[in-house]
Amino acid sequence: MNTINIQYENITAVLSKELAVYETIIDLFRQKQECILKGNIDNLKSIVEEIQASSTLARKYQTERDAITKLVLDEMNDNGPHTMKTLMKAFDPKRSSELEMLHYKLKSSAMRVNELGRENDYLLSASVEHIKNLVSLFIDKKDSTSINYNNDGLLRESKLEHKVLDIQV
Repeated sequence: MNTINIQYENITAVLSKELAVYETIIDLFRQKQECILKGNIDNLKSIVEEIQASSTLARKYQTERDAITKLVLDEMNDNGPHTMKTLMKAFDPKRSSELEMLHYKLKSSAMRVNELGRENDYLLSASVEHIKNLVSLFIDKKDSTSINYNNDGLLRESKLEHKVLDIQV
């Protein structure tokens, strides 16, 4: 088996591993959405750690993919840029179409990861905004618009106005 065949097997193996990692990240992002919606902080923390580990693994595979791409294109004396598209053109049509399919799946998964990431960011920001609004409903740190009197009928300062919890006559 010549080196081009070995490198082709290496690149398809790395692409398959990278694709599997992206699929794992997609599943983790879906689980993260569920945790955000349910408010399950403990599971959210563990999922974030798993996402970080998977992202590190994906970067490792990406670096490996880039190195193999450069090696194959250098061996084929291709002076073009060291990209997957250039690599696909360098191989015979059968291998090229297999690489193109893997590249398409990888790109599609990466786009789905980005989409889920944006959705999760939105959910988190909406959750934080909702909590801020709830806190301001119950406790407002702004100047009080109401006048509070103590037992002697004298005006007393209110440090925090409890809008809902502390209704005074």
